[in-house]
Amino acid sequence: MPIITIISDWTMTDFYLSAMKGRILNLMPYAKIIDISHTKENANINQTAFILNHSYKNYPNRTIHLICIGTELKKNENYLIVHRDSQYFIAKDSGIFSLIFNQEQISDEVIIKADLSKYQITTFPELDIFTDLAQKIVETQDIIQIGERLENYKKLYLLNPTYEKDLILGRVIYIDGYGNAITNISYELFEQVGKQRNMTIYVKTNRTKITKISKKYYHTTDGDILAIFNSLGLLEIAQYKGNISEIYNFDHDTSVRINFENI
Repeated sequence: MPIITIISDWTMTDFYLSAMKGRILNLMPYAKIIDISHTKENANINQTAFILNHSYKNYPNRTIHLICIGTELKKNENYLIVHRDSQYFIAKDSGIFSLIFNQEQISDEVIIKADLSKYQITTFPELDIFTDLAQKIVETQDIIQIGERLENYKKLYLLNPTYEKDLILGRVIYIDGYGNAITNISYELFEQVGKQRNMTIYVKTNRTKITKISKKYYHTTDGDILAIFNSLGLLEIAQYKGNISEIYNFDHDTSVRINFENI
């Protein structure tokens, strides 16, 4: 029973998702279809990559991930199949693979450019092309038969936090369904620079500041703003029983600054 996941910027009220699921089941009635996410910003590959980076390794071997974000082809663009970590990923070569895998290529990674010669490219390529490629993956023992092997895919680069002796400069990279703002500042970097010193966290402006790290969300009172290192080991700015991103208009790329006490 193949497992096929779908991540897209379609809403649940559109016909696209329903049509695609129907097509998959027509081709593979035995398939198990998993919805990863369909509510992110239109064609936001950074958000899509973040979700997949932190979820795909929990799926069984041979899971096929259909990445339905920004799939319209421009001149000299291609759809790729990437096999790595014993799983398969189908997406446009937009740079999203480099973001999902944090630029790290591994020895067992196989990159295939799909042969599109027999397809009519429409405004809904996922319906015919992605589902057909998924079926080919299930039915073949060697995905090199599906297209041309490539050495690499398009690269995009995420901005890492910068730091000095008493300062870390980062940014918000993801906002979850609760409005919590997840940053690119890791616990390891915080410890490396902070050395257990007192600090102040400023988010977006100097008006929003936090002077301690909470261990649990409920360690503050209702409506309080807090900073916490989440299960991913990343600094998260949240509001207990509130939506901080909505209230303070945080978005992806909102700046986060940590000043440590100069001893």
